[in-house]
Amino acid sequence: MWLKKTIAVLLAGGMLFCLFILAGKSFLGDLFVLKWIKTADYTKTCLYLFSLFIFFMLFLRKEIQKINVHVVVLISFIFIFFSVFQYDYYPLAIEADGVGYFAYLHSMYFDHDLRFKNEYRELHAARYGVYGWISEKGKELYPMLHRTKRQPNAFSIGPSLLWYPFYTLADLINQNDPRGERGYGPIYLNIVRFSHIVYGLLAAILLYFTLIAFFRPGTSFLTVLFVLFLSPTYYYIKSQTFYSHIPSFFAISLFLFIFSRVRNNSSYLYWAAMGSSIGFAALMRWQNAVLLLLPIFYFCFYWFKNKINVIKMFRQEISKIMIFLVSFFVFCLPQLIAFKIIYDSYFLIPQGDSFLSAFPFWIVQTLFSSFHGLFYWHPVLILGVIGFFIKYRGLDRNSSVRNFFYTNALGFSFQTYINSSMWQYWAGSSFGARRFIDALGFLALGIANFLEMIWQNRALRMLFIPLFYLLFFFNVFLEKAYTWSMILHNSPVSWWQMFSACSKAFPFLYDTYPRMIYFLFLFVIAMTLVAMHLFRSPVHEFGEGSRL
Repeated sequence: MWLKKTIAVLLAGGMLFCLFILAGKSFLGDLFVLKWIKTADYTKTCLYLFSLFIFFMLFLRKEIQKINVHVVVLISFIFIFFSVFQYDYYPLAIEADGVGYFAYLHSMYFDHDLRFKNEYRELHAARYGVYGWISEKGKELYPMLHRTKRQPNAFSIGPSLLWYPFYTLADLINQNDPRGERGYGPIYLNIVRFSHIVYGLLAAILLYFTLIAFFRPGTSFLTVLFVLFLSPTYYYIKSQTFYSHIPSFFAISLFLFIFSRVRNNSSYLYWAAMGSSIGFAALMRWQNAVLLLLPIFYFCFYWFKNKINVIKMFRQEISKIMIFLVSFFVFCLPQLIAFKIIYDSYFLIPQGDSFLSAFPFWIVQTLFSSFHGLFYWHPVLILGVIGFFIKYRGLDRNSSVRNFFYTNALGFSFQTYINSSMWQYWAGSSFGARRFIDALGFLALGIANFLEMIWQNRALRMLFIPLFYLLFFFNVFLEKAYTWSMILHNSPVSWWQMFSACSKAFPFLYDTYPRMIYFLFLFVIAMTLVAMHLFRSPVHEFGEGSRL
């Protein structure tokens, strides 16, 4: 007994030490240095972490059965985000859309205004042709708006507000520096990247706790892995720190977590929290404002099914609806105020009225085009859509649960409608359909329902497991090929070109960084052990059925 306890302590201590190194690397990047450990190439640490984790799961499986499975899942997510999403650490650079999001942050913190000319010049924004242009003489030009005498910014303010506390911490750490880099130095960028990892981690945890209200823990865990690794989410957590997609994914996950706690006669506090979460999501990406319709549809479906007079019920609940709308509006205020200061208008489409159509003319291209179509680049995601059309197989199957389940299908439909109404349906240089990353939170319920069907059939389960591994490695090497420009960023890409690029990326990665390949295989084994543990766990540990 004492030997087993000693082994457990040593394994746990080793994992904590590895996590400390990975967290330090994530927080400070190349500024994190231990003289007796080479932290510049820390894939060894990732290898040690998951080797210890596998030994822990195998040799102490009886003891692990006594641990609350929530704890096992939380530890797994922490390990994932501080290793997989940064094992291949790229030099940080603020590019393309990231210039607009970061300009808000730097201008608010250092200049205490919303004038972006110095940020655009420092980040050479004219290279992207979004904020200005380069003259024939090579001079960068950033014209001002006529009314306000300010440079425009066509991006949302929300991500900069999420990064702001971390950015402040970076400046406190950097107090002794003469600030020659004025907030653009490595410490600032590394800590913003750390916040990116943190918000991605929180999004995954919130999505998991939303799903376990309806599905088994094993299914919920696999669904979150599905969203993280078999979709564009993988690239935008790992390689695009300064975009809005992961802050928006976090906001949508928070909304779903609150929405899943809905009661058919919810309190004023719940309606306020719901409105606030939707306003918060809209602050990250404006298209999320369409989520206002979801709670309304949910309650209308419920009242109609129970033969309640909808008009009469609206009148009775008008005070709650008003609280809902006011809470939404309050959280949208920062963006409305920013619009007023920059454009002298509270409501507008900064990209121009022609950017968004009233009808989804490009829905086929958005979903199926080789030019960054959602189901073309990541065809396995269509299983989530299928999951909404097959029989619901969750833990609890009462009418309220079904109502919530199909309302989330509407959530994905609304996001598809918005994304398909933009003439630039391909979203510029994009790894797959990046505008759908936050919508994957809604699709997750369909994915989980499909996985429940598979797990009830042994033959289907044995087919799905190797397919999941195959698609995981394909997406990993596709990300590598995209990062190394082995495939075009702003042009249609055929499946053959994707396979060809992946076949080139694998040997190059193996020859250059062989430890990364070994680490990825260890990671897959570790997550398989976690999933097996969760599927063996009794459902009653989580409470029977839904919270609805």
